[in-house]
Amino acid sequence: MSYPKFHPSFQPGSDTDIVLCSRDGISFCVFSQSLKLASGWFNRLLTEPKDVPRSSPNEPIRIPEEASVVAGLLKTTFSMEMPPVDAADLVINVLRAAEYYEMPTAIMLIRACLTSDVSRVSPIGVYVIACERSWEREVEWALSRTIRMDLCSPEVAKELVRLDGSAIMKLFVLQRRRRDALREKLDDSGVFDKGNEVLQTCPRCSRNFGDNPWLALKTWWLSRAERVPISVDDVDSDMVQVTAEATCPHCRETLYDATHTKTNLRAMIKALPTTLEVND
Repeated sequence: MSYPKFHPSFQPGSDTDIVLCSRDGISFCVFSQSLKLASGWFNRLLTEPKDVPRSSPNEPIRIPEEASVVAGLLKTTFSMEMPPVDAADLVINVLRAAEYYEMPTAIMLIRACLTSDVSRVSPIGVYVIACERSWEREVEWALSRTIRMDLCSPEVAKELVRLDGSAIMKLFVLQRRRRDALREKLDDSGVFDKGNEVLQTCPRCSRNFGDNPWLALKTWWLSRAERVPISVDDVDSDMVQVTAEATCPHCRETLYDATHTKTNLRAMIKALPTTLEVND
């Protein structure tokens, strides 16, 4: 005779009268009234005996989810623990179960935690979840955090296959707009006046100093941006450092104010687009 294996957090007790049995054979003892209040699906199941797929009232209710999903779902619903947002696949399965069993509290808590500091779900993962459910705020949040991701990397591409074309396009359009804005800002003579002067002459000896360090920097950066997402960390690159400290080959006068130039570059990157309108 085999005895049921109970989940350690849902053992039999005087206040439990329902047993849920997961696909992998783990039993969960719960109070039926609490379950009915938390779940529209279970409320109907337990209120309408004719629909209960059990041979007797004491027969466990067998559900198709694995024990880890059932535990995450019940713990979230009954506020025993935070949603399992440290495990992307698990929290997605818990969310789907919460939707199927009509558990609004669990859905609300998972939705809130996905964009919190405790979440370990990747921005692309959150974006996929949010797009599937038309969660506009979470879509925008996730978009703003994909700007430093390589959308063509195998890891990201593996997640993107779950999206439709319009959702994927938003990700690429945002990075395209950032590259276009980078080009426009680097060309702004109102901010980077010396580098964008037509005549590249030394401010001290007034002689033409030949190759334009600023033009070389722009060419490098724009080319790099086609391969690597733009980041404020780019300002600390060797290429920026060399340009910021460039000197006249004739008199060795410093061509640019290195500190001021780097400050402007950091401000420029922070001002680049970080999100799109949901309806774009």
